[in-house]
Amino acid sequence: MKKYLIVAMATLLLSGCKVDIKTSVNSDDLLVTDHKTIMADLNFEVASCSSSEDSRQESDELIKIKAKVPSIFHDAQYVECYRKSFDSFAHFKVPVSVGVRQKNAPFKGDLFLFSDGNIVAGIGAKRELISRIKTAEADMPDKLNFNITVDVKKGSQPLPPAVTLLGVYVQKDTPALVANVDFSKYDDLEFRLSDVSVDALMKYGTVPFLVKPEFLTD
Repeated sequence: MKKYLIVAMATLLLSGCKVDIKTSVNSDDLLVTDHKTIMADLNFEVASCSSSEDSRQESDELIKIKAKVPSIFHDAQYVECYRKSFDSFAHFKVPVSVGVRQKNAPFKGDLFLFSDGNIVAGIGAKRELISRIKTAEADMPDKLNFNITVDVKKGSQPLPPAVTLLGVYVQKDTPALVANVDFSKYDDLEFRLSDVSVDALMKYGTVPFLVKPEFLTD
């Protein structure tokens, strides 16, 4: 019976596992050609942080996640395991490259935030990372359920007077399939990719979420 429960909990862990990725970027950094590196919080949902037999010991699920995540997200650094409400999460830090997208200067990180012409802000994942994610998902009952959030803080350089939001939720819960916003009225805005945008990211490798109005007519 105990072995059955362990297997069941492991299956629950890998079935539709929530994966939260959240980072904060200054809008000025999106405009640099000399790419910068910032850190993102990567949180994998786990059934429990501690062993049911000895709370001082890590759970089997946490041990497996700590071993698995760096094989998917290279350079991932384990921070802690914590409980929030009724959910437990293994917390990692991962690097994110930031700057202008350039053909002759690819981003170093597996994950990157970029600007490019009429794209004020977009997010990208290298093909190698997407391939590793799909390989990991092949051994799971269901896909990883990604929740990706980017907090864009207004820098000193002026942003376009009018920008258009694409496929995001703004300030946590307000949906914006296509919506205009005057960024000058805010010091920062938080964007969470919609499920459609996450799917596009995994399919195409990049997805814009903050663009100039001209982007839609080009």
